[in-house]
Amino acid sequence: MIRYESEGFCCCEFLNTKNQKTHIMAVCCDCEELDDIVDRCICCKSQNVGRYMQFIDVCLDRVRIPWPGGAIKVNLALISPIILIPLTILLAAQGLMTTIVVGALVPILGILFYVVFLKHHPESNFFSSCFWTTCGFLIWMFEYMVMAYREVLFSENFALLLLIAVALYFYSRVKGNPGILGHPKQRQIKHKGEATPKEGIGEDFQTSENASSGMWCNICKIEKGQRVGHCRICNVCIDERDHHCVWINQCIGANNHRSFVLCLFFFILAVSYGAHLTLTTVCIPEMYFDYFLLPADCEYVYSDRHNGMCFVSGLLAVAIAILAGILLLQQIFLISQNRTWLEARHAGLVRCWLFNAKSISSYGCWRNCWNFWFRASSGNYITNMDV
Repeated sequence: MIRYESEGFCCCEFLNTKNQKTHIMAVCCDCEELDDIVDRCICCKSQNVGRYMQFIDVCLDRVRIPWPGGAIKVNLALISPIILIPLTILLAAQGLMTTIVVGALVPILGILFYVVFLKHHPESNFFSSCFWTTCGFLIWMFEYMVMAYREVLFSENFALLLLIAVALYFYSRVKGNPGILGHPKQRQIKHKGEATPKEGIGEDFQTSENASSGMWCNICKIEKGQRVGHCRICNVCIDERDHHCVWINQCIGANNHRSFVLCLFFFILAVSYGAHLTLTTVCIPEMYFDYFLLPADCEYVYSDRHNGMCFVSGLLAVAIAILAGILLLQQIFLISQNRTWLEARHAGLVRCWLFNAKSISSYGCWRNCWNFWFRASSGNYITNMDV
């Protein structure tokens, strides 16, 4: 929840998007954005996405609860997954047809939301909230519903929790400094004559050649190396920036890329093992080659709500493991080329994937992998304390 710092407000008053004082009871009053949309519809005039997004922004700004000193805004992007995900799993557990329909609609709606909403609100934490809500709910389902069948051994449960703990450890490393080289606030605190960290370049260094070649960041006011990228969400320049992961709301760069790959690897192991234990518990399992135990008969998984929710949770874990596995394979392929995802996009995905176009910084597959895993970190990065 977001709160406006203000004085002299009653518990139901707040500042709206136009910085005007208003009241919670006026939530349905004076909406110029809605009036404009309706007028253009009546007059058969064209609409654009920007008008709809302005209307959505006004609606989201008016979702508030009374609070001493002024009404506080409810962060629906953070709260809505906590409600929607359990309800979605409960709906999918009603039968085979609902499982198929929900399983088909959820990815489509997620992609539409990502393309339409996050394009205008890239800083939204909706997907990170979805990720943590889903993980938390799956763990709760396993520990309190799947374990109730008393078919999972203590050692198996301990192994699963150990994999989760290792994944969380590497996640904590990922959430560290990704390799920040420049920050907009940096130039406000830099003393006269003091060099910018690692680059040693000040604002006066900018030339028309640097600006036209894309080697200069107009926001952070530093010269960017060939492998430095500016993140518009984090608003910083990052060394060897790979991408901004919306699922954990964190940029991936030179300083946390290895931890990200390891976190992804152990996350896949944990989710896959949890799905295996769940599906072999709620379904009738069968032994293959005297070693592999796999679910064989799932005819009665919808006999009651308890079984249905456990079965749907197992299918969800399988889907998550597959998608995360694709991402891991992508990362391994790019690491073998000494190329980041950002560089692959600029070079052209078809050339990188189908024709295996070499990166200008590639030293060969094996040396690229060796450098990625065993190269010492620069350590000369800007921290939050510096800005």
